[in-house]
Amino acid sequence: MGPEKIDAEAGDPRSIAIRFEFDENDYFTNTVLEKKFWYRRSNDGWSGLVSEPVKIDWKGKDPTEGLNAAALAVFEARKKAGDMKKKGFAAHNKLLELIENNNVDNTSFFAWFGFISADRYVSAEESAQATKEYKERQDKRSNGERVDSPEPGEEDMLDMTESDDVHPEGEELAQLIAEDVWPNAIKYFTQAQEMEDMSEMDFEDLSDEDDDNEPIDLRALVGKGKPKTKPSGNGADEPPKKKQKK
Repeated sequence: MGPEKIDAEAGDPRSIAIRFEFDENDYFTNTVLEKKFWYRRSNDGWSGLVSEPVKIDWKGKDPTEGLNAAALAVFEARKKAGDMKKKGFAAHNKLLELIENNNVDNTSFFAWFGFISADRYVSAEESAQATKEYKERQDKRSNGERVDSPEPGEEDMLDMTESDDVHPEGEELAQLIAEDVWPNAIKYFTQAQEMEDMSEMDFEDLSDEDDDNEPIDLRALVGKGKPKTKPSGNGADEPPKKKQKK
């Protein structure tokens, strides 16, 4: 497990692969369940982790109550159709029915293996193009140009309000596991990226705010400074000593 490039895809360091290995058990035949998360950027400006459903071969009762299998069926149907937003077909209707009938509090952890995205699935091709355009906008901002960032259209906004994901907190759970295995790695990287993402206009706004403030006495702030006094002629911060009479 680690933030790395997964497989042969040129990925982002924030991508994660979490691998579980199992001994022979009474629940499923899989000896390995590996959940991969790619950090990708969509053409409407969204960025985050996306994944693909992992098939679990149950020996008997499915604790996800069909959610995992339904998510996999919908993903494969959309991929075959070449439309990752496709809705209204039989497998999708079945998935929505299962989600509605399952109490979120009782959903099995194994439903997490059916997680796809908190927003919508983003392909590697779309992410590469969106990342290229993002970097071009950043370069223009660095040169002082004003550039508008992309915003989701009306259709995309509708998609975000109608989630059909079987484990809505899938991204957060992946990050929690990664943080537990590799403490602070994601936090430090994310903070660095957030600083990089700040536009030149953001920095200009901060500079304008600073110009309106009076100079700060740093020594006084840390409690080590002396009260300011009017400088004397000898350049010291204390009153000149009286001359002694000879």
